[in-house]
Amino acid sequence: LSLVTLGVTWAQQHFGQTGVVIGSTIAGLADAQSPVASLSALFAVGRLAPHELVYAVLAAVASNSLMRIVVAFTAGGPAFGSAVGVALIVGQALAWTVAVVTS
Repeated sequence: LSLVTLGVTWAQQHFGQTGVVIGSTIAGLADAQSPVASLSALFAVGRLAPHELVYAVLAAVASNSLMRIVVAFTAGGPAFGSAVGVALIVGQALAWTVAVVTS
């Protein structure tokens, strides 16, 4: 968690909001909870605006969902992978739609 926080903070300092989103996306490939916790901590101390928090969290969860789909196809085969993929993609589509519509 500390490494993710340092990485996201470094990305923010060097690349602004784009760095936060990219850093969160990369961290989300391995784990969604760590970047979400790191982003929440940055938001709590005023280093992220609400819309930056939302998009960075969605990016982290989206990349983690992609990895989960890959694992589902690899471990469970096409039928299981498809079922997991559809559920995660629908959930992501709805979350991104709400974020875009409400911002």
